[in-house]
Amino acid sequence: MSLLRSVLALLAALAGTLLWPGPWADAGLVPDFLLLAAVGAGLFGSAEAAVAAGIAAGLLGGLCTVEPFGLGASMLAAVALLAGRVREYVSATHPAVQGLYAGLSAAALGTGRLLLLSASGSPAAASDLLPVAASAAATAAAAPVVLFVVDALRIFRGPRPPEGRTQLV
Repeated sequence: MSLLRSVLALLAALAGTLLWPGPWADAGLVPDFLLLAAVGAGLFGSAEAAVAAGIAAGLLGGLCTVEPFGLGASMLAAVALLAGRVREYVSATHPAVQGLYAGLSAAALGTGRLLLLSASGSPAAASDLLPVAASAAATAAAAPVVLFVVDALRIFRGPRPPEGRTQLV
């Protein structure tokens, strides 16, 4: 894993999220590029790279949100580490696997954030689930393209799993 390429990828992910076109962002169709960077680190890198990328992505995202600082870092680190575990059972380069995992992760993170908001007394309503679902769908749609680029540029590339292991997909 190249540290400079990893930092540049995370900064590009943050820029992609912040510079997303306004009309699509207003509709909630914003892919979570920081999540995709963390997932890419988990799918294509080592466990250490996944956790480091997840923490860095969460801290970068935390600068732009009002959620407690570090919450996103722990959530993205967990998602990235889980992506590394998923890689042992499915093909990490298959676009359907990437999209499904990224979409489910985005939906879980968005729902978790809503639950934390409602537990803290914030008036989070059930109607807030629609933007979460739209963001999860946008993240799932963007995942194959973004993760193809992450893999092609070998940003988080770590050791390959041993040959001869049984995979489901």
